Amino acid sequence: MISFSSLHIKAETENAKLAADILLDEIAARTGSDKLSPEYTVIFEESTDCCSDDFFSIKTDAEKTVFTASGIRGFIFAIGMLLRKCIVKENRIFLPYDISGEYAP
Repeated sequence: MISFSSLHIKAETENAKLAADILLDEIAARTGSDKLSPEYTVIFEESTDCCSDDFFSIKTDAEKTVFTASGIRGFIFAIGMLLRKCIVKENRIFLPYDISGEYAP
């Protein structure tokens, strides 16, 4: 089970930074906490290789989650999927299973 309650964020492009802010705001709203730390890393990568604006991929492992999308629409879809799959317990947010894959809503 992956904890998203304490994160280190990596985002370089403007869309990736906006997506990171959206994720942090959503986690803070669900947990009442806005702390960042190197406990778990979330990386937002913008790619021009995606087939549509809505396409996104998610790769998760024990150390990091990587969101890849061609723009903010894909990142928002990816964040939405992550948040729908997460559970909140005792002011912490967890992903109970691997949701790695490529998606085109």
